[in-house]
Amino acid sequence: MQLLSDSEELKQVVTEFERLVLGLWWVFCILITVAYRSSLIAHLSVPGKSATIDTLEQLLQPNGWTWGMEETYGIGWEWFRKSTVPTVMNIYKHMEVH
Repeated sequence: MQLLSDSEELKQVVTEFERLVLGLWWVFCILITVAYRSSLIAHLSVPGKSATIDTLEQLLQPNGWTWGMEETYGIGWEWFRKSTVPTVMNIYKHMEVH
């Protein structure tokens, strides 16, 4: 008896139902793989969130930040320039003018 022969008794019979189940399983596996990869890429590519600044005093804490504004004659510039609040005066003193 030859094992590699094309005899009818060695051929595998695959029904339409088995093809459908195999096809659906293949689509399910592809979808799960794509969802996992995209979630992993999104997680690894987004930088961590930094703490928010809620008060002007937090700007004065030494953390290596610089801040500035364009020298104009608008209300924001005048507020920093003419303010008598010590925190605002300190910010104005360290502000970089562009």
